[in-house]
Amino acid sequence: MHPRYKVKYKILPSTSICNALEQNSAEINRKKIFYDELEKSILEQGFINPIMVNAGFCPTISKRYLPKHMVENKNEILVCCKWGGSRLYIAQKHQLDIPCLISDFIGKFVEPELDLATTQTMLYAIREIVVTDVGLWAKV
Repeated sequence: MHPRYKVKYKILPSTSICNALEQNSAEINRKKIFYDELEKSILEQGFINPIMVNAGFCPTISKRYLPKHMVENKNEILVCCKWGGSRLYIAQKHQLDIPCLISDFIGKFVEPELDLATTQTMLYAIREIVVTDVGLWAKV
């Protein structure tokens, strides 16, 4: 799919993922009804779409959010920096496992690589997945 990374699908413990979008989540949380509705939906129905996670790479703009062990060792990087920060916030609050589309830059996961067509059909609310040098991005 892309020469720099392979796209994998895996359900991961939410606590193992750095949420670089947490600042955005905090802003959205001020509109409390959004989080109340999202939390209710996730707890009743589970996750409809996976979040997007990078393994082994973090764009420079998001690096300031990484914990020290991830900064010191890129093999430890597992970061949500593009799509799904609100869902990750709720999952971490309740210590839930969360489905992830992973842009795996270091071969961290053994799951088979997904092709773009398979990836796109997995998603419910995302219109288009875009393959970039810094991982997958979603258009809505």
